[in-house]
Amino acid sequence: MPNLKAKNLKLIKLPFSKDGVSFLDIAKNDEISLIHTKSFNDEFFIAIKKKEDAYVIKAEKITRPSNLASIQKALEVFKQNFCENIVSEAFCYSDKKQVSNKFLKESEILEKIKSAKEIFIEIGFGSGRHLLFQAKNNPKILVIGLEIYKPSIIQVSKLGKKLDNLFISNCDARVFLSILPSNIIDKIFLHFPVPWDKAPHRRVITPEFVKEVKRVLKSGAKFELRTDSKMYFEFAKEKFSPLKNYEEFINKDLKISSKYEDRWKRMQKNIYDFIFINDSKVDKIDEKYSLKFLMHLFNPSIIYENFKNSTFKLDDCFIHFERIYKFSSDEILIRLSFGAFNYPQHCYIKISKWDAKYFIFLPLPSKLNYKAHNKIQEILYKWSHLQDR
Repeated sequence: MPNLKAKNLKLIKLPFSKDGVSFLDIAKNDEISLIHTKSFNDEFFIAIKKKEDAYVIKAEKITRPSNLASIQKALEVFKQNFCENIVSEAFCYSDKKQVSNKFLKESEILEKIKSAKEIFIEIGFGSGRHLLFQAKNNPKILVIGLEIYKPSIIQVSKLGKKLDNLFISNCDARVFLSILPSNIIDKIFLHFPVPWDKAPHRRVITPEFVKEVKRVLKSGAKFELRTDSKMYFEFAKEKFSPLKNYEEFINKDLKISSKYEDRWKRMQKNIYDFIFINDSKVDKIDEKYSLKFLMHLFNPSIIYENFKNSTFKLDDCFIHFERIYKFSSDEILIRLSFGAFNYPQHCYIKISKWDAKYFIFLPLPSKLNYKAHNKIQEILYKWSHLQDR
């Protein structure tokens, strides 16, 4: 990832704007400073940490955008205006590195879905061969790619920039499915997922995933797994077997193959297909979950005094308060993770005397995130009133 090392930093006076980059505010703790940054259309933190005799400056992990050009431009402006005695720099700004408008936030994709008549989703598209093939050959179908590996997002966004029906999101598919309306998707593809033979709890397919697949698929719609792992194939059959209506194939030819499939075929490995056909319409009212905090509920200075790195476990979700930062004003920033044990959300909460909100990155409004959110609000309220006892 792009980064910069400097022996010394000049006095950082904010807000500061230049060449399309704005540094708006700074939050600090004893180890790290986070600069609230806007570059092009992206909003994120630039993190500064002292290591030995130099400062390391880079985009903070949770808020880091997929658009490398946004990060590199911000680092370039920061270097020119706030750094002295550069030790090293691992970036080179180029507007050619900008991600196309194929990359959208989850909320933006949900808006696209509202007006689409047919929808395909591919989970973990990797190099994008299959995803791009589906988009090119089905121009009237909205094709959505979900991927957590950002280099793949950057590559496929560029390759698919001329496809009007293709959109990509950096999102965990299990969480994304849970916030979709019911009976809306025509096909879900899961091709060559990591088999996790030694850690099956990390697999995408779980009993809850199966329920969500059935819920979001239209009647007659399909979920398609393609894998070189017989163990994963049998595992999928076991999880979907209560639903009964499925097909299975070995070495079925497709019109397009991934680089992984090409590799397995050269090794003369078998390729397994498992296809579930949804034979019914789920009668379910889609619930909406609000992740807003109640107004005037918290005292940031008292929370700051009482904060501690701590974990809270509920029956089916958790909350981990990791770090706290303080702005120059009477505001604080809390870094935390929460939600489902196997696919948590990582985010920040910014708290002032007047307001509390998830900052920069908004968690998805899923059922488990909503449950964790309510507990977070309860804990912050408790920390705000400890001195009253």
